Amino acid sequence: MTQVVTFDFGGKFSPVSYENLLTSIAVLAKKSKDVLVLGCREEDCNPLEHYAQTLALQEHIHNLGMKFCVFFNFYTQYTQEHLPGIDVDYIDFMLLKTIHNAPAPVAKQGSRILFLIGKPDRPHRAPLLYKFYEREQLDKLSWSLFIPVQIENQVRKLIPHAADQQWQEFMQLQGSPDGVTPIVSGSSIHVCNYCDYDAKIFADTSVSLVSESMFEQSNALTARATEKTYKAINNRHPFVIAGPAGTLERLQSLGYKTFEKHLPNPGYDQEVNNDIRLELIYENILALHKLATEHPESLANDIEHNYTVNKQRYQQQLDRAAAMLAKYGYNGSAIDVLMLHDQVAPNTLTEKFMELV
Repeated sequence: MTQVVTFDFGGKFSPVSYENLLTSIAVLAKKSKDVLVLGCREEDCNPLEHYAQTLALQEHIHNLGMKFCVFFNFYTQYTQEHLPGIDVDYIDFMLLKTIHNAPAPVAKQGSRILFLIGKPDRPHRAPLLYKFYEREQLDKLSWSLFIPVQIENQVRKLIPHAADQQWQEFMQLQGSPDGVTPIVSGSSIHVCNYCDYDAKIFADTSVSLVSESMFEQSNALTARATEKTYKAINNRHPFVIAGPAGTLERLQSLGYKTFEKHLPNPGYDQEVNNDIRLELIYENILALHKLATEHPESLANDIEHNYTVNKQRYQQQLDRAAAMLAKYGYNGSAIDVLMLHDQVAPNTLTEKFMELV
């Protein structure tokens, strides 16, 4: 059976890493010709950014008698930028990583709103939590907040009306319901728990205020779901999404229910003014929380529908990947291959690629 080796080439085609990659592939070619080199890019990217080098890499691999194809992040296909002459498919890596080995959902025990902020220097995250603080609504919330000292001034500028005493009180809200401590690297923090998280944080809450990425950028690439939304769905949470305008529309196109029919501001997803959209989101999540507390049965069908769609789309991604891999002679586990470059299921060849690239 064909051996598959993977590498994540997105944003890493520096001259040195590219030459190392070519050298590594040449070494592999001496051991076996029945090799499929699979380039993966699970994050957002511009497909044309490395087009010339990707064509050259493909030619090099083919000249060695080996095979080559590419999997891009699912949402990249909406940019309408394609790669002529290269065999490409689009896979929702974030959905796969969220569900693959995810902890089993736990029966609901609590009724608060879950708001996991992540990087606080995004323009919508700390300001949205501050709304709960200054309006004395924190009792309805279970939240995470980490503001490294290196970026405290940057985050504070996002809430210019906060007086010194208010800001100090707000800084005391730092922590997380699951006790997870983020990785601090320079002036940035990283909290990315696709499947390594405590499902109890969802059981202890009843609805999710999902803080998606790139709130202020509304375009074909940014209007999409990440693991943040998929985790809420997989744990049977109704949600309001704080994301780019058009995010709900994109989710609806994939078959998900987005709960806007239950909200006082159902058109919040189409509001392009970021400040106005943030206020609508605040009002909506309080209304959804009230409904989930008083009449949970009114949301049950949509919640279960979304859980089912998540599982169905997960399998569809695997089926698409398996079809592409089978075309090149590989009939093993598609999920193992798709997780290779991320070191979830590493092998020695992949580790070599990751070391060089």
